[in-house]
Amino acid sequence: VNLRCNYQWDTEIEEIYLVGSFAVQRQEKQRFQLLPEPKTLRTGDWGSQGYPFYSGNMLYEAEVELRMQQGRTYLLDVSKVKSSLCRVIVNGEEAGIVAWCPWRIDITRLLKDGRNSVAVEVVSTLRNTMGPLHHKAKDDLAWVGPEQFVDEANWTDEYNFVPYGIFGDVELVVCRNAEEK
Repeated sequence: VNLRCNYQWDTEIEEIYLVGSFAVQRQEKQRFQLLPEPKTLRTGDWGSQGYPFYSGNMLYEAEVELRMQQGRTYLLDVSKVKSSLCRVIVNGEEAGIVAWCPWRIDITRLLKDGRNSVAVEVVSTLRNTMGPLHHKAKDDLAWVGPEQFVDEANWTDEYNFVPYGIFGDVELVVCRNAEEK
């Protein structure tokens, strides 16, 4: 994509965002190519699967066959998810939001004997769209403010993206209720 215009001394330079149904693949340090979107995502970073600049949500879904046990609590463990938070949906109903340790949510009330639909919506931030994308500290910044965008001593031409996605198994943890011995 080539864009041209006449810049004057008082013309402000703004960011330009392309929005559409396409994926992006890194070709070199600072070059990217537009490609068709993948049909599904694998586990791992969605940035390396065509969405490095994406700042939205991705929904991961699975079907689970379950034989319910009386007197048990069923927790969904999302500790292998890298996100700002997760929204969990079981059999079409929202179970809740998981945003901090212990990265588990009780889904007992929404489960049934037999086939269950479990979805985890992974929510990212604006970091990979708005930056700072060129700071040497990558994702190890304690916080992000205006100084991180103009810190010439820590500038790199490399793009440093934050990984988002599911990086391992989302597990169903079955617990014995506290009243039982």
